[in-house]
Amino acid sequence: MQHHRSQASAIRFYAFDILTFSGRNMLQESLLKRRNALTEALWPIRKASSVVDVSQTVAASGADMIHAATAIGLEGVVAKRKDSFYESGKRSGAWVKYKINKGQVVVARR
Repeated sequence: MQHHRSQASAIRFYAFDILTFSGRNMLQESLLKRRNALTEALWPIRKASSVVDVSQTVAASGADMIHAATAIGLEGVVAKRKDSFYESGKRSGAWVKYKINKGQVVVARR
């Protein structure tokens, strides 16, 4: 968001996963079940606000997704298996993250 300060009205929040829902731990539920819960949890907020949305699920090749994300100016793509579980702190291979914007944030000390 740091690159959009002058375009604050263009910022949207995309939710992509939910870890608890109505007091229930969702970590052992499949991504498909978690996304259904996420859609239900965000419904009242999405009705009231046009800046909050659930990220879309798309069945496409990695190359096609990266091309489309680049064309519309997204930062990157995260691919997840529909039957995958949320594994905090682990890299299981069920999720793959591809960053399009390869820039680095650097803070210089004076």
